[in-house]
Amino acid sequence: MSRIAFAATLLWLVAARATMASGFDLQTVEHLALQSDAGLAALSARAEALAEQAVAEAQLPDPKLKLGLNNFPTDTFHRRQEPMTQVQVGVVQAFPAPGTLGHREAQATSLARAADAAVAERRLALLR
Repeated sequence: MSRIAFAATLLWLVAARATMASGFDLQTVEHLALQSDAGLAALSARAEALAEQAVAEAQLPDPKLKLGLNNFPTDTFHRRQEPMTQVQVGVVQAFPAPGTLGHREAQATSLARAADAAVAERRLALLR
């Protein structure tokens, strides 16, 4: 176990010496650590996506265009060949139960806040 501790101490001393020799101050090293951490960038992107998702959850679903053909003749494709031929065009809009949009928004907002807290935690861990 002492060999591992000695190797870790030696590695730490070499890294500390290299940092001091390069002339970086603490603020520069902190900035480089925050900019180069891929995990922090991924967490930040997730937090931003969840914040945008919270806005989307508060909106009504997109309307849908409905097209339909009934009793359409497939031998000639003339619409007036059969007297029962029907062409239907419509717009369908779904309305969720009252209060559902508010609950979905609150849930998504909570997830976004949790993701922001994870970003702040990762940032503080890097700075530490």
